[in-house]
Amino acid sequence: MNARTSLVHSPSREALKCLVMALAALAPGGAVSAAGAAQAQAVAPASPSAQRGTLLRDVQPQGQRIATTWRAAHELEVVRLVTQTGEREPNTAEVPLVARSVEALRFVDEVLARDARGVRDFRREYDSASASLEMRDRLAPVESSLRSRVELTSDLTGTRVRHVWNPDGTVGRHYDQREAREALLANVGGPLAWGGLLRDAPVELASEWDISPSALAVLFAPVGELGYRGPAEGGDPQLVRSFLQGLGGNLHLGFAGHVQGTARGQLFELGVVDGHKRATVRVTFEIELTADGTDFARRRALETEREDGVEVLESSTRHVLKGAVDVRWDVDGRRPLDARLTADETVELRIVVQPEEGERATQRVEFKGTCTIEMALAPAPKASNEPGDIAPGDTEPGDIKRGQDARGGSDRK
Repeated sequence: MNARTSLVHSPSREALKCLVMALAALAPGGAVSAAGAAQAQAVAPASPSAQRGTLLRDVQPQGQRIATTWRAAHELEVVRLVTQTGEREPNTAEVPLVARSVEALRFVDEVLARDARGVRDFRREYDSASASLEMRDRLAPVESSLRSRVELTSDLTGTRVRHVWNPDGTVGRHYDQREAREALLANVGGPLAWGGLLRDAPVELASEWDISPSALAVLFAPVGELGYRGPAEGGDPQLVRSFLQGLGGNLHLGFAGHVQGTARGQLFELGVVDGHKRATVRVTFEIELTADGTDFARRRALETEREDGVEVLESSTRHVLKGAVDVRWDVDGRRPLDARLTADETVELRIVVQPEEGERATQRVEFKGTCTIEMALAPAPKASNEPGDIAPGDTEPGDIKRGQDARGGSDRK
């Protein structure tokens, strides 16, 4: 902690005073050591406003551009593979495989217009989006453990998607210039809803509050669907389909399904860094996501399944995530700075198929492991207007209108 940093942490001030006294007793001549001096500074409130409570808000001003980088990594070991044919007893197999994935995004958000109701015109630029997933044999030497690997790219990379709120509360979405698949517009995300992690009222240091489990989508699936594709040739189609259904990423499907569990926020840290008021919000959570992937599995049927006349009857994905995230907040700037998340993760993929000839078969694969996510947000340079740009507040003919929340995510003032 440097001389320009003054932070107050959530442990009680009495505990900190005791620590300072102990450090003072250990320092030569009875003087407080550098660490003790820093703690002594932390014992004092960062400002009088900290005693009255701090209001954390999430408001991106009109015209401001914010660049976000997001990286998620999953490491998941197969716990069991259970197969049941017809009414026979299920057969459980031990499969020594580990799935590892990395998903990376960079996008720039700009509020083009807002009023008392919130954001009315918004644009997101997808600079880059990619993912990789591999399967390794955990019993084999590292140099020969790789069993399968796929690299995925997003159809949205290089596009800009415009969101315009209509008077009736619906939202029109369209591509500004370069276009990707029209169908993707139905499930792309709008403004990042950071406000779902905050309270509507001022909070004291160490105070806690309940958070809706669905609000964690801003961390696990910040931009909705990304339209990932596997390689045109080669690659493992089964592995691609597993990733797209939620193995090692692509969790927007889970948050679009049934979400339950608990999440709790705490004002963990408050102070001043280089003259700027900073806060850390710590969120602990244990949530479960359940998604019906039957239609998806049918659309992504493998070539061998089609050739053999295999019909997908049911498919589902279940995630259990338990962990914590620290979100650093710019109190005066009314926006998040970065976030670091770690969680224990359980994934269960289940599918029921009916061969053209033969008995119905059910397969369930359970994985357990960890997930880490890092996010960073910073102002981005103003983009130059290019041919085809639309003035804020205008819309294009043929906008696709979706019945979405007209508030456009979090928008506290």
